Amino acid sequence: MSPASYSHLKTNGWPRIRRVTIKGAKIWQVDPRRSVKGRTIGKRRHFTHQQDALLFRARLLEDFRVQGLGALGDLPGAMTAQESTEALQALALLRPLNCTLYQAAQIAKDHLQNRTKPKKTPTVADAWEAYLEQKTAEHGRGEFAKRSLTSIASTGRRLILHAWGKRHVEAVTTPDVQKWINSIPGSPHTRRDAKVVFGQLMNFCRSQGWRDSNPAEPITVKVPFKEPEALTPGEAGALLSACRNHKVHELAVPYFAVSCLAGLRPGEAEQITWEDINLGTKQLHVRGETSKTRKPRYVDLEPEAVALLRPYAKRSGPLIGPSLFLWTKLWQDIRAGAGYRFVGRKLNVRGKEWPDDVLRHTYATYWLTRHQDRSRLVELMGNSAKVVATHYRRAVPAAEAKAFWKAVGTK
Repeated sequence: MSPASYSHLKTNGWPRIRRVTIKGAKIWQVDPRRSVKGRTIGKRRHFTHQQDALLFRARLLEDFRVQGLGALGDLPGAMTAQESTEALQALALLRPLNCTLYQAAQIAKDHLQNRTKPKKTPTVADAWEAYLEQKTAEHGRGEFAKRSLTSIASTGRRLILHAWGKRHVEAVTTPDVQKWINSIPGSPHTRRDAKVVFGQLMNFCRSQGWRDSNPAEPITVKVPFKEPEALTPGEAGALLSACRNHKVHELAVPYFAVSCLAGLRPGEAEQITWEDINLGTKQLHVRGETSKTRKPRYVDLEPEAVALLRPYAKRSGPLIGPSLFLWTKLWQDIRAGAGYRFVGRKLNVRGKEWPDDVLRHTYATYWLTRHQDRSRLVELMGNSAKVVATHYRRAVPAAEAKAFWKAVGTK
Protein backbone atom coordinates (compact mmCIF):
# COMPACT_ATOMS: atom_id res chain seq x y z
CA MET A 1 0.00 0.00 0.00
CA SER A 2 1.34 3.39 -0.94
CA PRO A 3 2.07 5.76 1.98
CA ALA A 4 -0.34 8.57 2.76
CA SER A 5 0.42 11.98 1.37
CA TYR A 6 0.02 15.07 3.62
CA SER A 7 -0.89 18.72 3.27
CA HIS A 8 -1.15 21.08 6.29
CA LEU A 9 -3.34 24.02 7.22
CA LYS A 10 -1.31 27.19 7.51
CA THR A 11 -2.72 27.99 10.98
CA ASN A 12 -1.96 24.51 12.22
CA GLY A 13 -0.99 24.00 15.93
CA TRP A 14 -1.70 21.23 18.35
CA PRO A 15 -3.56 19.07 17.55
CA ARG A 16 -2.42 19.13 13.94
CA ILE A 17 -4.90 18.92 11.07
CA ARG A 18 -3.72 17.45 7.79
CA ARG A 19 -5.20 16.78 4.43
CA VAL A 20 -4.16 13.20 3.68
CA THR A 21 -4.74 10.72 0.92
CA ILE A 22 -5.49 7.18 2.02
CA LYS A 23 -6.34 4.53 -0.56
CA GLY A 24 -6.88 7.26 -3.13
CA ALA A 25 -9.36 9.21 -1.02
CA LYS A 26 -8.60 12.67 0.29
CA ILE A 27 -9.72 13.07 3.94
CA TRP A 28 -8.95 15.25 6.94
CA GLN A 29 -6.81 13.84 9.75
CA VAL A 30 -6.69 15.21 13.31
CA ASP A 31 -3.48 14.12 15.10
CA PRO A 32 -3.51 14.84 18.88
CA ARG A 33 -0.69 12.43 19.70
CA ARG A 34 2.01 13.42 22.18
CA SER A 35 5.06 11.81 23.62
CA VAL A 36 5.08 11.60 27.44
CA LYS A 37 8.12 9.99 29.08
CA GLY A 38 8.88 8.06 25.94
CA ARG A 39 5.33 6.86 25.51
CA THR A 40 3.12 8.05 22.65
CA ILE A 41 -0.42 8.66 23.78
CA GLY A 42 -3.48 9.64 21.85
CA LYS A 43 -5.06 8.41 18.60
CA ARG A 44 -5.48 9.98 15.18
CA ARG A 45 -9.01 10.56 13.87
CA HIS A 46 -10.18 10.96 10.28
CA PHE A 47 -13.03 13.04 8.85
CA THR A 48 -14.50 13.47 5.40
CA HIS A 49 -15.23 17.14 5.88
CA GLN A 50 -12.82 19.80 7.10
CA GLN A 51 -15.49 21.42 9.28
CA ASP A 52 -15.93 18.18 11.28
CA ALA A 53 -12.17 17.97 11.79
CA LEU A 54 -12.06 21.56 13.07
CA LEU A 55 -14.92 20.95 15.49
CA PHE A 56 -13.19 17.84 16.82
CA ARG A 57 -9.94 19.79 17.23
CA ALA A 58 -11.77 22.54 19.16
CA ARG A 59 -13.33 19.93 21.48
CA LEU A 60 -9.91 18.40 22.11
CA LEU A 61 -8.49 21.79 23.02
CA GLU A 62 -11.31 22.40 25.50
CA ASP A 63 -10.91 18.93 27.01
CA PHE A 64 -7.19 19.48 27.36
CA ARG A 65 -7.83 22.75 29.13
CA VAL A 66 -10.05 20.97 31.69
CA GLN A 67 -8.49 17.53 31.86
CA GLY A 68 -4.87 18.00 30.91
CA LEU A 69 -3.23 14.92 29.44
CA GLY A 70 -6.32 12.88 30.24
CA ALA A 71 -7.81 14.22 27.04
CA LEU A 72 -5.29 12.22 25.03
CA GLY A 73 -6.30 8.75 26.27
CA ASP A 74 -5.82 6.32 29.12
CA LEU A 75 -2.81 7.72 30.98
CA PRO A 76 -2.17 6.76 34.65
CA GLY A 77 -2.46 9.88 36.77
CA ALA A 78 -4.46 11.80 34.19
CA MET A 79 -8.00 12.95 34.89
CA THR A 80 -10.90 11.33 33.17
CA ALA A 81 -14.09 13.21 32.37
CA GLN A 82 -15.73 11.71 35.47
CA GLU A 83 -12.77 12.70 37.64
CA SER A 84 -12.82 16.25 36.39
CA THR A 85 -16.53 16.50 37.24
CA GLU A 86 -15.90 15.12 40.74
CA ALA A 87 -12.99 17.53 41.19
CA LEU A 88 -15.28 20.49 40.50
CA GLN A 89 -17.86 19.09 42.93
CA ALA A 90 -15.16 18.63 45.57
CA LEU A 91 -14.00 22.21 45.12
CA ALA A 92 -17.56 23.43 45.68
CA LEU A 93 -17.56 21.61 49.05
CA LEU A 94 -14.11 22.80 50.08
CA ARG A 95 -14.19 26.49 49.17
CA PRO A 96 -16.47 27.49 52.09
CA LEU A 97 -13.99 25.73 54.40
CA ASN A 98 -10.97 27.56 52.98
CA CYS A 99 -9.44 24.22 52.09
CA THR A 100 -7.77 23.46 48.78
CA LEU A 101 -8.31 20.26 46.85
CA TYR A 102 -4.68 19.33 47.46
CA GLN A 103 -4.99 19.83 51.24
CA ALA A 104 -8.13 17.70 51.31
CA ALA A 105 -6.36 14.99 49.33
CA GLN A 106 -3.49 14.95 51.85
CA ILE A 107 -5.92 14.56 54.75
CA ALA A 108 -7.76 11.79 52.94
CA LYS A 109 -4.50 10.02 52.14
CA ASP A 110 -3.35 10.03 55.77
CA HIS A 111 -6.74 8.74 56.94
CA LEU A 112 -6.89 5.94 54.39
CA GLN A 113 -3.34 4.85 55.05
CA ASN A 114 -3.98 4.63 58.79
CA ARG A 115 -7.26 2.80 58.22
CA THR A 116 -5.83 0.19 55.91
CA LYS A 117 -2.46 -0.17 57.59
CA PRO A 118 -2.17 -3.62 59.15
CA LYS A 119 -2.09 -3.42 62.93
CA LYS A 120 0.42 -5.43 64.88
CA THR A 121 -1.86 -6.37 67.75
CA PRO A 122 -1.41 -9.09 70.35
CA THR A 123 -3.46 -12.23 70.61
CA VAL A 124 -6.46 -12.26 72.91
CA ALA A 125 -4.47 -14.48 75.28
CA ASP A 126 -1.67 -11.90 75.54
CA ALA A 127 -4.18 -9.06 75.89
CA TRP A 128 -5.93 -11.00 78.65
CA GLU A 129 -2.70 -11.35 80.60
CA ALA A 130 -2.11 -7.59 80.38
CA TYR A 131 -5.71 -6.87 81.38
CA LEU A 132 -5.53 -9.22 84.36
CA GLU A 133 -2.25 -7.66 85.42
CA GLN A 134 -3.89 -4.22 85.47
CA LYS A 135 -6.85 -5.50 87.50
CA THR A 136 -4.49 -7.20 89.93
CA ALA A 137 -2.65 -3.89 90.38
CA GLU A 138 -5.98 -2.12 90.99
CA HIS A 139 -6.83 -4.73 93.61
CA GLY A 140 -3.47 -4.14 95.27
CA ARG A 141 -4.31 -0.42 95.51
CA GLY A 142 -7.71 -1.20 97.00
CA GLU A 143 -9.58 -0.09 93.85
CA PHE A 144 -10.85 -3.52 92.80
CA ALA A 145 -12.50 -6.15 95.00
CA LYS A 146 -10.80 -9.52 95.46
CA ARG A 147 -14.00 -11.41 94.67
CA SER A 148 -14.40 -9.47 91.41
CA LEU A 149 -10.81 -10.27 90.49
CA THR A 150 -11.39 -13.96 91.21
CA SER A 151 -14.61 -13.90 89.18
CA ILE A 152 -13.16 -12.35 86.04
CA ALA A 153 -10.10 -14.60 86.23
CA SER A 154 -12.40 -17.60 86.35
CA THR A 155 -14.48 -16.36 83.40
CA GLY A 156 -11.34 -15.75 81.36
CA ARG A 157 -9.91 -19.15 82.13
CA ARG A 158 -13.12 -21.12 81.51
CA LEU A 159 -14.68 -19.26 78.59
CA ILE A 160 -12.62 -16.51 76.94
CA LEU A 161 -9.16 -18.06 76.55
CA HIS A 162 -10.57 -21.36 75.34
CA ALA A 163 -12.55 -19.68 72.54
CA TRP A 164 -10.38 -16.66 71.68
CA GLY A 165 -6.85 -17.25 72.97
CA LYS A 166 -5.08 -17.55 69.60
CA ARG A 167 -7.14 -14.90 67.76
CA HIS A 168 -5.51 -11.52 67.25
CA VAL A 169 -7.32 -8.65 68.90
CA GLU A 170 -7.99 -6.71 65.68
CA ALA A 171 -9.54 -9.81 64.07
CA VAL A 172 -12.41 -10.06 66.58
CA THR A 173 -15.75 -9.08 65.01
CA THR A 174 -19.20 -8.47 66.44
CA PRO A 175 -20.81 -11.42 64.57
CA ASP A 176 -18.09 -13.71 65.98
CA VAL A 177 -18.74 -12.46 69.52
CA GLN A 178 -22.49 -12.95 69.10
CA LYS A 179 -21.99 -16.49 67.83
CA TRP A 180 -19.69 -17.28 70.76
CA ILE A 181 -22.12 -15.92 73.37
CA ASN A 182 -24.98 -17.91 71.85
CA SER A 183 -22.88 -21.10 72.11
CA ILE A 184 -22.15 -20.75 75.85
CA PRO A 185 -24.10 -23.39 77.77
CA GLY A 186 -25.88 -22.68 81.01
CA SER A 187 -28.14 -19.89 82.19
CA PRO A 188 -28.62 -16.42 80.65
CA HIS A 189 -26.70 -15.07 83.65
CA THR A 190 -23.63 -17.04 82.55
CA ARG A 191 -23.85 -15.64 79.01
CA ARG A 192 -24.40 -12.11 80.29
CA ASP A 193 -21.41 -12.33 82.64
CA ALA A 194 -19.23 -13.66 79.81
CA LYS A 195 -20.31 -10.81 77.55
CA VAL A 196 -19.62 -8.22 80.27
CA VAL A 197 -16.12 -9.52 81.02
CA PHE A 198 -15.25 -9.86 77.32
CA GLY A 199 -16.55 -6.34 76.70
CA GLN A 200 -14.34 -5.01 79.50
CA LEU A 201 -11.37 -6.80 77.92
CA MET A 202 -12.13 -5.18 74.54
CA ASN A 203 -12.43 -1.76 76.19
CA PHE A 204 -8.99 -2.34 77.69
CA CYS A 205 -7.68 -3.23 74.21
CA ARG A 206 -9.17 -0.02 72.85
CA SER A 207 -7.46 1.98 75.57
CA GLN A 208 -4.15 0.41 74.52
CA GLY A 209 -4.66 1.41 70.87
CA TRP A 210 -5.10 -2.19 69.71
CA ARG A 211 -8.66 -1.60 68.49
CA ASP A 212 -10.78 1.35 67.38
CA SER A 213 -14.05 -0.08 68.72
CA ASN A 214 -15.52 -2.63 71.10
CA PRO A 215 -17.07 -5.53 69.13
CA ALA A 216 -19.08 -6.66 72.17
CA GLU A 217 -20.74 -3.28 72.72
CA PRO A 218 -23.71 -3.72 70.31
CA ILE A 219 -24.61 -7.12 71.78
CA THR A 220 -27.37 -7.48 74.35
CA VAL A 221 -27.95 -10.60 76.44
CA LYS A 222 -31.48 -10.73 77.79
CA VAL A 223 -31.90 -12.16 81.28
CA PRO A 224 -35.53 -12.84 82.24
CA PHE A 225 -36.60 -11.19 85.47
CA LYS A 226 -37.03 -13.70 88.26
CA GLU A 227 -38.48 -12.97 91.66
CA PRO A 228 -35.71 -13.43 94.24
CA GLU A 229 -36.04 -16.64 96.20
CA ALA A 230 -35.87 -16.86 99.98
CA LEU A 231 -35.36 -19.91 102.13
CA THR A 232 -38.42 -21.18 103.92
CA PRO A 233 -38.19 -21.44 107.71
CA GLY A 234 -37.64 -25.18 107.34
CA GLU A 235 -34.87 -24.76 104.74
CA ALA A 236 -33.12 -22.09 106.82
CA GLY A 237 -33.28 -24.33 109.89
CA ALA A 238 -31.85 -27.28 107.94
CA LEU A 239 -28.96 -25.17 106.62
CA LEU A 240 -28.15 -23.87 110.11
CA SER A 241 -28.16 -27.45 111.42
CA ALA A 242 -25.74 -28.45 108.65
CA CYS A 243 -23.47 -25.58 109.71
CA ARG A 244 -23.59 -26.59 113.35
CA ASN A 245 -22.88 -30.24 112.61
CA HIS A 246 -19.96 -29.66 110.23
CA LYS A 247 -16.36 -30.08 111.37
CA VAL A 248 -15.69 -26.39 110.73
CA HIS A 249 -18.81 -25.16 112.56
CA GLU A 250 -16.70 -22.38 114.10
CA LEU A 251 -16.48 -20.88 110.59
CA ALA A 252 -19.82 -22.02 109.18
CA VAL A 253 -22.16 -20.72 111.88
CA PRO A 254 -20.71 -17.16 111.93
CA TYR A 255 -20.83 -17.11 108.10
CA PHE A 256 -24.49 -18.15 108.20
CA ALA A 257 -25.18 -15.42 110.77
CA VAL A 258 -23.70 -12.52 108.75
CA SER A 259 -25.12 -13.79 105.44
CA CYS A 260 -28.62 -15.01 106.31
CA LEU A 261 -29.30 -12.83 109.36
CA ALA A 262 -27.40 -9.65 108.41
CA GLY A 263 -27.77 -9.66 104.60
CA LEU A 264 -24.13 -9.44 103.56
CA ARG A 265 -23.30 -10.27 99.96
CA PRO A 266 -21.18 -13.42 99.52
CA GLY A 267 -18.12 -11.35 98.62
CA GLU A 268 -18.61 -9.15 101.69
CA ALA A 269 -19.13 -12.08 104.05
CA GLU A 270 -16.00 -13.78 102.74
CA GLN A 271 -13.87 -10.71 103.48
CA ILE A 272 -15.26 -9.62 106.81
CA THR A 273 -13.06 -9.99 109.88
CA TRP A 274 -13.85 -10.30 113.58
CA GLU A 275 -12.52 -6.77 114.02
CA ASP A 276 -15.51 -5.60 111.94
CA ILE A 277 -18.04 -7.14 114.34
CA ASN A 278 -18.92 -5.34 117.56
CA LEU A 279 -21.15 -7.54 119.69
CA GLY A 280 -21.26 -4.83 122.37
CA THR A 281 -22.99 -2.31 120.11
CA LYS A 282 -24.58 -5.13 118.07
CA GLN A 283 -23.28 -3.71 114.82
CA LEU A 284 -21.32 -5.00 111.88
CA HIS A 285 -19.05 -2.79 109.77
CA VAL A 286 -18.85 -3.46 106.00
CA ARG A 287 -15.67 -1.73 104.83
CA GLY A 288 -15.67 0.18 101.56
CA GLU A 289 -12.92 -1.93 100.02
CA THR A 290 -14.97 -5.11 100.57
CA SER A 291 -18.33 -3.68 99.47
CA LYS A 292 -19.68 -4.17 95.96
CA THR A 293 -20.60 -0.48 95.82
CA ARG A 294 -17.20 0.54 97.32
CA LYS A 295 -19.11 2.42 100.01
CA PRO A 296 -18.86 1.50 103.72
CA ARG A 297 -21.96 0.84 105.78
CA TYR A 298 -23.02 -0.34 109.24
CA VAL A 299 -25.54 -3.14 109.76
CA ASP A 300 -27.53 -3.52 112.95
CA LEU A 301 -27.39 -7.14 114.08
CA GLU A 302 -30.62 -8.95 114.90
CA PRO A 303 -30.74 -10.69 118.33
CA GLU A 304 -30.59 -14.10 116.60
CA ALA A 305 -27.41 -13.09 114.77
CA VAL A 306 -25.77 -11.88 117.97
CA ALA A 307 -26.68 -15.15 119.70
CA LEU A 308 -25.10 -17.21 116.91
CA LEU A 309 -21.93 -15.12 116.76
CA ARG A 310 -21.20 -14.76 120.46
CA PRO A 311 -19.96 -18.35 121.16
CA TYR A 312 -17.43 -18.12 118.31
CA ALA A 313 -16.28 -14.53 118.79
CA LYS A 314 -12.58 -13.78 118.32
CA ARG A 315 -10.54 -10.65 118.68
CA SER A 316 -9.22 -10.70 115.12
CA GLY A 317 -8.87 -12.73 111.94
CA PRO A 318 -11.04 -13.55 108.91
CA LEU A 319 -14.48 -14.89 109.72
CA ILE A 320 -14.10 -17.80 107.27
CA GLY A 321 -10.46 -18.58 108.03
CA PRO A 322 -7.30 -17.77 106.07
CA SER A 323 -8.10 -19.61 102.80
CA LEU A 324 -10.97 -18.54 100.52
CA PHE A 325 -10.29 -21.53 98.25
CA LEU A 326 -10.63 -23.99 101.13
CA TRP A 327 -13.70 -22.21 102.50
CA THR A 328 -15.45 -22.35 99.11
CA LYS A 329 -15.22 -26.15 99.08
CA LEU A 330 -16.27 -26.42 102.73
CA TRP A 331 -19.31 -24.21 102.11
CA GLN A 332 -20.31 -26.42 99.18
CA ASP A 333 -20.04 -29.48 101.43
CA ILE A 334 -22.24 -27.81 104.06
CA ARG A 335 -24.92 -26.89 101.54
CA ALA A 336 -24.84 -30.39 100.09
CA GLY A 337 -25.50 -31.65 103.62
CA ALA A 338 -28.57 -29.41 103.72
CA GLY A 339 -29.97 -30.92 100.52
CA TYR A 340 -28.42 -28.83 97.71
CA ARG A 341 -26.50 -30.20 94.74
CA PHE A 342 -23.12 -29.39 93.22
CA VAL A 343 -22.88 -31.36 90.00
CA GLY A 344 -19.33 -30.26 89.22
CA ARG A 345 -18.09 -32.01 92.37
CA LYS A 346 -20.77 -34.72 92.24
CA LEU A 347 -22.19 -33.63 95.58
CA ASN A 348 -25.81 -34.60 96.17
CA VAL A 349 -26.47 -34.56 92.40
CA ARG A 350 -30.20 -35.18 92.89
CA GLY A 351 -30.56 -32.38 95.40
CA LYS A 352 -32.10 -28.92 94.99
CA GLU A 353 -30.55 -26.07 93.01
CA TRP A 354 -28.91 -23.39 95.18
CA PRO A 355 -30.54 -20.03 94.27
CA ASP A 356 -28.20 -17.09 93.66
CA ASP A 357 -27.82 -14.76 96.66
CA VAL A 358 -30.56 -16.66 98.49
CA LEU A 359 -29.20 -15.88 101.98
CA ARG A 360 -29.21 -12.12 101.33
CA HIS A 361 -32.71 -12.33 99.87
CA THR A 362 -33.85 -14.37 102.87
CA TYR A 363 -32.59 -11.71 105.26
CA ALA A 364 -34.36 -8.88 103.38
CA THR A 365 -37.62 -10.80 103.15
CA TYR A 366 -37.96 -11.67 106.84
CA TRP A 367 -36.38 -8.45 108.15
CA LEU A 368 -38.96 -6.40 106.22
CA THR A 369 -41.84 -8.34 107.79
CA ARG A 370 -40.38 -7.87 111.26
CA HIS A 371 -39.56 -4.14 111.04
CA GLN A 372 -41.79 -2.76 108.25
CA ASP A 373 -39.20 -0.09 107.35
CA ARG A 374 -38.20 -0.26 103.71
CA SER A 375 -36.01 2.86 103.77
CA ARG A 376 -33.97 1.43 106.66
CA LEU A 377 -33.59 -1.84 104.75
CA VAL A 378 -32.07 0.15 101.88
CA GLU A 379 -29.35 1.46 104.21
CA LEU A 380 -28.64 -1.91 105.83
CA MET A 381 -28.30 -3.77 102.53
CA GLY A 382 -26.32 -1.09 100.69
CA ASN A 383 -28.75 -1.19 97.75
CA SER A 384 -30.61 1.59 96.01
CA ALA A 385 -34.24 2.22 96.91
CA LYS A 386 -35.19 1.19 93.37
CA VAL A 387 -33.53 -2.23 93.71
CA VAL A 388 -35.15 -2.90 97.08
CA ALA A 389 -38.55 -1.76 95.78
CA THR A 390 -38.20 -4.02 92.72
CA HIS A 391 -37.09 -7.16 94.52
CA TYR A 392 -38.89 -6.83 97.86
CA ARG A 393 -42.28 -5.38 97.04
CA ARG A 394 -44.10 -7.31 99.74
CA ALA A 395 -43.37 -8.94 103.05
CA VAL A 396 -44.23 -12.55 103.89
CA PRO A 397 -47.05 -13.31 106.35
CA ALA A 398 -46.22 -12.57 109.96
CA ALA A 399 -46.67 -16.20 110.98
CA GLU A 400 -44.09 -17.34 108.43
CA ALA A 401 -41.63 -14.66 109.54
CA LYS A 402 -42.10 -15.69 113.16
CA ALA A 403 -41.38 -19.31 112.21
CA PHE A 404 -38.21 -18.23 110.41
CA TRP A 405 -36.75 -16.27 113.32
CA LYS A 406 -37.57 -19.18 115.60
CA ALA A 407 -35.84 -21.66 113.25
CA VAL A 408 -32.61 -19.63 113.20
CA GLY A 409 -32.59 -18.86 116.91
CA THR A 410 -30.34 -20.52 119.44
CA LYS A 411 -31.28 -23.91 120.82
